[in-house]
Amino acid sequence: YSGIWPRDPFTRSSKITQAVSSCFTRPFKFEYSSGRVGSIYAPEGCPDLCVNLVRGILNLLQITIKKSQNVYELQEAGIGGVCHARYVIQEDRKNSRIFVTKTVDSTNCQEKVEKSVGMAYIYPCPVDMMKEKLTKGTAAFSYKLKQSDSGTLITEITSQQVHQISPFSEPTGVAVMGARQRLTLLEVRSERSSAPDVPMQSYGGLRYHFPAVLPQMPLQLIRTENPEQRIVETLQHIVLNNQQDFHDDVPYRFLELVQLCRITSAEFLESIWRQVSDKLRYRRWFLSAVSVSGTTEALKFLKTRIRNDDLSCIQTLLTVSLTLHLMKADEHTLPLAADLMTSSRIQKNPMLQQVACLGYSSVVHRYCSQTSACPKEALQPIHDLADEAISRGREDKMKLALKCIGNMGEPA
Repeated sequence: YSGIWPRDPFTRSSKITQAVSSCFTRPFKFEYSSGRVGSIYAPEGCPDLCVNLVRGILNLLQITIKKSQNVYELQEAGIGGVCHARYVIQEDRKNSRIFVTKTVDSTNCQEKVEKSVGMAYIYPCPVDMMKEKLTKGTAAFSYKLKQSDSGTLITEITSQQVHQISPFSEPTGVAVMGARQRLTLLEVRSERSSAPDVPMQSYGGLRYHFPAVLPQMPLQLIRTENPEQRIVETLQHIVLNNQQDFHDDVPYRFLELVQLCRITSAEFLESIWRQVSDKLRYRRWFLSAVSVSGTTEALKFLKTRIRNDDLSCIQTLLTVSLTLHLMKADEHTLPLAADLMTSSRIQKNPMLQQVACLGYSSVVHRYCSQTSACPKEALQPIHDLADEAISRGREDKMKLALKCIGNMGEPA
């Protein structure tokens, strides 16, 4: 389903259906004992999407039964981590059936599976975190079990989850996501199926695994075919509808432009630049979107613009500042950011050099906050700046180097 419910009509996404369908043509194995799901096995090179889908199904089977208690609470492992679960058990001895109700509070977890993006500069206050959380969620599971001489069978499981997301803590600004699952036992077969003749490897347990490359931003999905044409069309819409005042849809259109720039190669960005470089309004919106997109390809494109002296001093200042503070910090973008900081165009202008050095040191801080050890190659450009300032006796450069070292989180 693509769209904003309930305003938009149901729209099928054939690509998503195709991607999901391909997952269920692969064999999977899992360990299961006393209601606990163990290791999950899949063919080598199986996509994260497929393994996570299997985790979502097997999560239904995770159940903790205590024979001596009918109502109890515990911290239970699941797809979302180790979270608080409450059980209520009702037994129908006459029909040899057991009904189990489980509720899971995803805001009360010892080990929650979550990933924060763009939070390197934010240090949350523990008091405020207790008062109000950005995400709240709960899940309710209903189990029907049947007892027999051979053991206990799970005959039916239903699940309903509700999650609320309120990034700005606004009374009317809560996004709600719901999910429902149903698993029914159809038949029991006594014969054992033959093991698939495919090399299998362990992908861990139930805990959700975030893929290395995250999908689109959590907004309404956009069509991504022919991005170059879509970028030109979106630019035209933004420029033509915002001559005097901002149009109501300009925030959404700009975010759409950013998303399109994120999936566009540097060559495509060059092609679009040739079309809009002599049009002031188009040029401004395009440079802003590319700077915010923060991808490796966008950084390559902007570095070329600065090296070729295509931008004015003010445009370079704004572009460098936006790009370095909003770009994704990883092993691919760090060398590009270092080259940008040390380029001759930046070094010639003291203000540009100051913005670029401080921005680069912030990139290093974001990257090193995700790793156990900060690589020397990332720190070297700032250390070179400090060495040069000391050798030349430049007090202003010494101050800049110390600020950058502080930005990186290193002891000065």
